[in-house]
Amino acid sequence: MSGNAFSDLTAATELTSSDLFAITQANASKKVTGAIMGLGHGSKFGWQPCDTDYFAAAPPWRNYDISGDSFDASDISDWSAGAHSLGDFVKPTTPNGYIYECTTAGTDTTEPTWATTIGDEQTHETVGWTCHGLHCITTTSGAESELVPGRPIKYTYNGADYYGIIFATNGSTFKAIAGAPLLRGDDTTNDLTAIKYGPASKIKVVDFPIISGNYGDGVADLLSSDLGTGMIWGGSTAYLVAFRAMHKSGDSGANEAYINIKVAGSLVSRANGNLGIQPGTSWVHNPLTDINTSNYAIAFNEAIEIRCTQAGSNGDAEDLTVQAIFVEV
Repeated sequence: MSGNAFSDLTAATELTSSDLFAITQANASKKVTGAIMGLGHGSKFGWQPCDTDYFAAAPPWRNYDISGDSFDASDISDWSAGAHSLGDFVKPTTPNGYIYECTTAGTDTTEPTWATTIGDEQTHETVGWTCHGLHCITTTSGAESELVPGRPIKYTYNGADYYGIIFATNGSTFKAIAGAPLLRGDDTTNDLTAIKYGPASKIKVVDFPIISGNYGDGVADLLSSDLGTGMIWGGSTAYLVAFRAMHKSGDSGANEAYINIKVAGSLVSRANGNLGIQPGTSWVHNPLTDINTSNYAIAFNEAIEIRCTQAGSNGDAEDLTVQAIFVEV
């Protein structure tokens, strides 16, 4: 673009890292290089719209297995009568926009009246089903360079914006998202109308101080009760889209403690009926879209806290490490 004035450029003109341009203010000209300012594909300022040809309006009935780091080989099947094994995923025979994980193995002879609160488990006959939001999008090959793991995204349904991060991809076809649940209405009510991707600078990773010693010995806010300290958000408005936790040693009893993240005093994870997750000796992630979107926003000067929401059997799990990922507006 060298030699052109901004008035000569079309709306679609993109500055690259090799471009030079001049900024004139009050008759004083300054020449700035794109390279110095970090211009170019992948380093743009603010949110950039993803071409609507790059994604499907209706999220697919697909599951991404965090522990196995893989996408299911096929779409999630309709519920059917019979035995169901731990970890099976189904969708209702009349889709309602949610998917359901078998979290207590058993047998169903009739279809449940499906719950629609993410993270809640319902028992029908002898099977326990836990409700999850959709967390995969279908994309074309054009999205490969934009929607990559670690990329912050903003997605729009019915005029409302939600935030997340690309957690995993299988290349050009599927992207798994951590953050606000994806919505789906078979009547187009909840069609995905826009996806915008942001620069890496919008990702804010919070490494909490290690909670030394026993942490799962009672329901408590761990930063304040165990460490006698706290954390305050010092940035602009952001959204908690993912977190994970691990500990040095687990509870000696049958059940580990549960932990959750509080943002501005409210619990964010909907997993396990709002209890959150049970840390292990390797990283345990919050389920990808088990996020309460009424509680995941944080503003400048608001508090962040780790809460033990349910004690372990013997309360002797030790040395907790927690990491949280936020996306700034």
